[in-house]
Amino acid sequence: MAASVDLGSLLTDPFTLRTVFSVLAGALTGLVVVRLTFFLHNQRDLFRALRAVRAELLYDSDALERLARLLRDDMRRQHVDLPIEVPAGTTIEVRYVLSLPGALSTAAFDQLRQSGRLFDLPEPTRRALFDLYETVERINRLRGHREALQYNSVGNVHLVVDAAGLDLEPGETATEAELPAGVRDQLEALRRLRRATQGINASILRLAASISPPERVETLGLAEFAAADDEREPPTIEEAVAMLDSIEASSFWARFV
Repeated sequence: MAASVDLGSLLTDPFTLRTVFSVLAGALTGLVVVRLTFFLHNQRDLFRALRAVRAELLYDSDALERLARLLRDDMRRQHVDLPIEVPAGTTIEVRYVLSLPGALSTAAFDQLRQSGRLFDLPEPTRRALFDLYETVERINRLRGHREALQYNSVGNVHLVVDAAGLDLEPGETATEAELPAGVRDQLEALRRLRRATQGINASILRLAASISPPERVETLGLAEFAAADDEREPPTIEEAVAMLDSIEASSFWARFV
């Protein structure tokens, strides 16, 4: 006959109680360790993603400044839009070669958004990043259109008009109407291109001014493209970086990951 088990004695036996409490404590400790490890892993991934976005924004800030300077200078160049006159004994060169810098980067933000970690951020920061990167993407689309327009037409132009081939008397000047038909066609096509690119340039510069701090707007000569403060929607790049820095600075766990 099987021996009967006295449940009451087991529950009051010190060794049994120590064993039960030890098992329960071990299980609880293991659960806490697993949850803490999982939490720290998530925090590590989040702050790595935020640091990548921060680095991307700083890169984009420099790239945007280069692009804005180039397009601002391009808008100041009006020589092609003026009548061309060629004095006797001279050679006129018309150049229009504009190499745009690369597109602004959105890879880090795209990865943060696709991972779903964007929704771990406070709503104001999340909204600010959405608005800022929407503007960045609009700049990239316009930049791509600007580049395609230039390279699919007469964009890279180096046109040379040599007065020696125009049968001019000493002291005479040839007007544009007296230039060869092929040269006149090239100049007209170039003017059409410049009129089209002027509009795209202005649109890009307005967007660049909207995400640049006032001191940079002043430095780059973008004041005429800047909207009033009460009309601005996206944050500046510097404001978004400050938001990300604030999140990391206020997190106890950021220093460990």
